[in-house]
Amino acid sequence: MERVLSAELRFTNKSARSFIERSRIARFVLKTSSIFGVSLVIADGILTPAQSVLGAIQGLNVVKQDIRSATIMGISCTILIFLFLIQPFGQQELLALSPLQSLSGSYSICRSASTLVFTYILLLCSANKLAELRRIRFVCS
Repeated sequence: MERVLSAELRFTNKSARSFIERSRIARFVLKTSSIFGVSLVIADGILTPAQSVLGAIQGLNVVKQDIRSATIMGISCTILIFLFLIQPFGQQELLALSPLQSLSGSYSICRSASTLVFTYILLLCSANKLAELRRIRFVCS
């Protein structure tokens, strides 16, 4: 990254730069807020996948109530370690898991097909009613 020459800066930018360069307090506040922001980003990158995986694995309790907490933690830690180990290699390796996710999603859709069909029929009926109401409003106008 190149430093822009002070002669190329506008007056307001030039005065802000000189203030930050001269003031110890301004530099301290800038460094502290930068470190705080970076640590928030890093923490978010670690905590968000952990919460997502843990929440998904805890959903197994709905299907099978006799799963112990230690089992849930072990499965979650295994998945997270696997994801964090494979992450530096890029998304190509993670995309290898997408057929498994597709099969899981298809199975869930097939199990709840009656609910989906019913919802689709309701949406069609409401869309037809809406179109009918618009037609009536247009005729009345």
